[in-house]
Amino acid sequence: MLDLLGHGDALALPSAVSLYAVAYRPLVRAGAGEIDVWPTPLAVGQALPVLPLALNAELCLPLDLEATYTAACQRRRLA
Repeated sequence: MLDLLGHGDALALPSAVSLYAVAYRPLVRAGAGEIDVWPTPLAVGQALPVLPLALNAELCLPLDLEATYTAACQRRRLA
């Protein structure tokens, strides 16, 4: 997917990484369409990351995946 988006090796995760989360934001810079990409490796037993949630080209909010997951588990009485 990164190759298709033109990011190739610049954002490639190490080969040992098999779990990851990715956030992206499509936008136009200098008249050209681009996609900002934020890949983050994950590890079993470790906290989930905070990733940007793009609402539009100018506005990204931090999305705390660990807090969101914890709250969902508590609402469902899984934790």
